[in-house]
Amino acid sequence: MKTIKVLAVIAILFHPLITLFAQGSGKANLRADIETMNDLRDMQISVIDLASKDVLKREDVSNRFFYSLPLNGKYMLHFKKAGHPTTRLIVHTTAPDAPGYNIHFKLNLKNLQPYMESGISISAGTISFNEASGSFELKEPESGNASLCAITFQARVAEPATF
Repeated sequence: MKTIKVLAVIAILFHPLITLFAQGSGKANLRADIETMNDLRDMQISVIDLASKDVLKREDVSNRFFYSLPLNGKYMLHFKKAGHPTTRLIVHTTAPDAPGYNIHFKLNLKNLQPYMESGISISAGTISFNEASGSFELKEPESGNASLCAITFQARVAEPATF
């Protein structure tokens, strides 16, 4: 019983800090759903800081990817999978200060030809903040890559987590 009281007091005292931490303060939280023909961890996703050229993360995934980017930066997501053209997505995180933003997109690499992995690289577009709408938006590339990949996109300001 004493332990429960101590835990309750700790939860009450630290609730504001827990809520702030859970919001991902000052971050653009990426969630990518990748449509693939299998559940193998055979797609490599790299996150590259375009200012410093540093690779922030490189991970082999099957169909989901999560990463939080700091605000006020420019990054490239690089998707590489055998039998598909290499695909890039630019993300500009320059946005007004907010607890955080949730950016969710689905990527479908359509072409399954084995010869497509031979150096072909395509753009899936650019994600950036639109001040008029108050949220992140996807600008699709002007070139007609629709036959090689498709992207579905949504974004919103992160809401405070409550416990």
